[in-house]
Amino acid sequence: MQSVIAVFDIGKSSKKFILLNRDYQVVHQDIVGFKELPDDDGFPSENLEDLTRWVKMMFREASKMPQFNIEAVNFTTYGAGVVNLAENGKPVTPLYNYLKPYPRDLLDDFLNKYGGKDSLGKQTASPIFGFLNAGLQLYYLKYKKPDLFSKVKLSLHFPQYLSYLFTGKPYSEITSIGCHTALWDFVKQHPHDWVYREKLMPVFPPLINTFNTEKIRYKTKQISCGIGVHDSSAALIPYQLLFEEPFILTITGTWNITFNPFGKDPLSSEDLSRDCLNYINYRNQPVRASRIYLGKEHFYQKNRIAQYFHKDEDYFKTVKFNEDLVKKLIQENNRYKKFYPEMMEGTGPFSQKFMQRADLKLFENFDEAYHQMIIDLVYLQAKSIELAKGNTKVNKLFLAGRFCNNDIFVRLLASRLNNWEIFMPLNSSVTSLGAAITMHSAWNIERNLKEILLFRKCEPVPGIKLTDYSLF
Repeated sequence: MQSVIAVFDIGKSSKKFILLNRDYQVVHQDIVGFKELPDDDGFPSENLEDLTRWVKMMFREASKMPQFNIEAVNFTTYGAGVVNLAENGKPVTPLYNYLKPYPRDLLDDFLNKYGGKDSLGKQTASPIFGFLNAGLQLYYLKYKKPDLFSKVKLSLHFPQYLSYLFTGKPYSEITSIGCHTALWDFVKQHPHDWVYREKLMPVFPPLINTFNTEKIRYKTKQISCGIGVHDSSAALIPYQLLFEEPFILTITGTWNITFNPFGKDPLSSEDLSRDCLNYINYRNQPVRASRIYLGKEHFYQKNRIAQYFHKDEDYFKTVKFNEDLVKKLIQENNRYKKFYPEMMEGTGPFSQKFMQRADLKLFENFDEAYHQMIIDLVYLQAKSIELAKGNTKVNKLFLAGRFCNNDIFVRLLASRLNNWEIFMPLNSSVTSLGAAITMHSAWNIERNLKEILLFRKCEPVPGIKLTDYSLF
């Protein structure tokens, strides 16, 4: 019987239940997705009821597995999710989708009341986006749905809601508060004045340390239960525990988020307009970061190419890196072939709307179009990394997440950033690993963390020069 820790890793599209052994290797995994449900305005939202049922069921079923002894459990989820509970401890509102359009009149009212977009953005270290700012979800309820708002007794960030399902104890946690919520004043290091003036503080439970654990009794066993952690911030935890010299970490997925824990530059108006912001790490310190919607862009463009060339949506996984093809495309530098962002309006380092699209008729086949698309995505990603870097003297980059499985992307990024040392973890999921490691002292103190996280180095392709390539 193996001793394991259970981690619920809840993304926007896929939900994972993972068991990791004492070496933090994945020994069991279940992945599901739930069809979104319309919220009270008809906008697609998280199916919270089914998700809650699934979380309880997965833990119950795993506890019956004779080969595993679950000693601890923790939770990590995407940010901008808030679960509002009534007096009886049940959700009283939908878990609103962060892509839901925010009422223009209400946002204008908020900005006029509290100092304007630029000033608020700098104080809260986050672009003001509406529903992507979890704090503004409560402001929305208060003024657009006052009857619902009056029933809200507790507001839990998504990771802490999952922990609450197990412990029955409501908490707030700093990495969840510090991920573009507009709730935290990064200058004064406490909740922003607007939160007090709107009398929202009573709905937030006490703030406790990310590494805090609760003992719960499950049937006849005692288990250590974490309080949950924001997913991208969880991925940063192992690196900050293990490395003291400056580094940058890029977590890839639907959103690609780059963290610079050593950045000291104050955010400028231009930074904010290019999707540069601050998060808060488990040490309660600000972390300079940049975001880009690269996973969404890749999903859209590879499907567009597949449809044109009559290929399956997963055909891109069969495409091998072709050095000669990359050289040909770079030499051509044909702007009509270039893939300008179509899914990033209002986000990323280039947030404007681009009217020009890559003309797929100019490509000979899927492979050629896909290589050009990755060249252009790499250009965008490199610009986002440079934003997070700011003026920090650093040339070590850790790359983690979904895009690590894309050999073309990895090779071209290494060729673009050819003055950097780029490393990828051999561990399959640094997000789940980070959530598990917050529980290390509660169940696995004998293991040396320095022996857990292993890497391979990513080398640039010698014959390819991407440093001078520009999308624009």
